[in-house]
Amino acid sequence: MCTSASPKKTELSYEEALALKDELQKRQEIQEVAADHVGLVWKVFTSPDMFKATNFLNTSPVTPAGHAIVTNRADGKVDVYWLL
Repeated sequence: MCTSASPKKTELSYEEALALKDELQKRQEIQEVAADHVGLVWKVFTSPDMFKATNFLNTSPVTPAGHAIVTNRADGKVDVYWLL
């Protein structure tokens, strides 16, 4: 029997996602581990293109393998699902 809860999904704008990643970097620099994160949460935002999505995922702190999914949209943009 699996008792773990599935991650929650939170939708962000591209700018909000970048700001959150910047905040995480600042916390790592002062060695403040995300103590306020109780469980895993899926964040999602729409990126204008694959290049920006890739840059976002590789921006420090780099998103670990298996913690992101990028899907193509019909309008040429991509959705980035990012596990935090």
